[in-house]
Amino acid sequence: MTVLAAVSPAGAIDAPRLKPAPPGPAYIGQSDLQTLKSVKDAVSRRDYNRALSLTASMADATAKSLAEWYYFEAEDPLVSIEAADRFLDGHPEWPSTQKIQAHAEKRMSWTLAPSSVLSFYETRDPVTGEGKLQLARAQFVTGRAEAGELHLKDAWINNNFTLPDEQRLLANYGDRLSADDHFKRADRLLFDREVMTAKRAFSKLRPTDRRRAEARAALLLGGADAPGVYNNLSAEDRADPGVMLAAVRYFRRAEEEPRAIALARSATTDSVALRNPERWWDEQNLLMRWALKNRQFADAYAMASHHGLEAGTADFAEAEFNAGWIALRFLNEPSRAEKHFAALTSAVSAPISLSRGWYWLARAAEAKGDADLAQVRYSKAAEQIYTFYGQLAAEKIGGETLMRKFEPTPEATPEEKARFGQRPAVAALRMLTDIKDDRAFLIFAYQIDDQLTSRGEFRELADLAMRMNAPHVAVRAGKVARRRAA
Repeated sequence: MTVLAAVSPAGAIDAPRLKPAPPGPAYIGQSDLQTLKSVKDAVSRRDYNRALSLTASMADATAKSLAEWYYFEAEDPLVSIEAADRFLDGHPEWPSTQKIQAHAEKRMSWTLAPSSVLSFYETRDPVTGEGKLQLARAQFVTGRAEAGELHLKDAWINNNFTLPDEQRLLANYGDRLSADDHFKRADRLLFDREVMTAKRAFSKLRPTDRRRAEARAALLLGGADAPGVYNNLSAEDRADPGVMLAAVRYFRRAEEEPRAIALARSATTDSVALRNPERWWDEQNLLMRWALKNRQFADAYAMASHHGLEAGTADFAEAEFNAGWIALRFLNEPSRAEKHFAALTSAVSAPISLSRGWYWLARAAEAKGDADLAQVRYSKAAEQIYTFYGQLAAEKIGGETLMRKFEPTPEATPEEKARFGQRPAVAALRMLTDIKDDRAFLIFAYQIDDQLTSRGEFRELADLAMRMNAPHVAVRAGKVARRRAA
């Protein structure tokens, strides 16, 4: 086979065409780029001393901050509390600050000077049980007993500890805790089904509280003794919401769902009296689904509607939607359904939730024979045309509503571009497009989109995400912008 080389008209052989060199970094110098990659590699190998040494050699302030972020985010067991304090103070709008603070708090030694502890908390509140205890210790030592007791009680009631830390807490400060503090801790742990941890507090409970707590523990563990323990309780003890919920769960898990439903229906709907309405909803939601599956629609409706959830929470919206949907579709009670859909709609603000509420309010109006009111409500749902229910509503209305176009987001104004670029974490986000670190880019982008307020800034973030080949970040930015009506 003869291979003919391409020749120029003059007979000379053309030079080979080489692939163009890839473009250099757009937002970071080549030297800092390589150093940052080395820092990232060092922390991935837990070589924290090398990461710190490399970071100290960097000149660009943002690149150096990003290197520090890689280090602190990796959770060095020997992290300097003072260094973490400086980083957190200097980067309040950066991501992972709570994670970095939590790690620093857990690494605080019990011999750390009270002045260092108080300095750490001058600009922030503790986020862990360990941090609350450290602050309480420092406050006790410096004569601020009242403030120290607040943090001590908060930690004991609301946080979990290892057994050694729990024993040290009780040895040092047990005399500052009341029977009510011990009840609140055990109550919270039992609602969270942390039974073995809760049991360690039982000996400190008042007799009535202990009797009920032991019954709850038996029911939650589901042992053979559980029915006997429960049946031996007085009616007053069985009516305690904590005991009731443990019994509801026990009967459901024992496949005695009708008994569980009957017990749940007898509970109060007062959120304060229930003590933990979210845990009650967890059980009632499961029982609702069982009742639907078994075509026991009145029971399903009762489980959805008989709750003590606070308006404005996700669980409240879900419960009210289910109650309305069951009343409309299975009980043929559109007026009752309407009340639940109205409660849902008045308690939400996100486009997805608003469109769902108005759409089903329209369906309820249709079921009542009020076509005009249904059209008004479908129109309200169709205002959120970018959502599923908004488009279903538009289909119901028809006509010009269906012809509504998805308008492209306009370019950011010079002012919006400047405001976006001046945000402290944005310079680091741009550098991450040069580093090609998908994970860190995602963390920074999600933090930044929580801070944006204008449509142009969201457009800037989406454009940057597309240049990073991260369309999921751009989609999320669009959703957040719609939710904030930006």
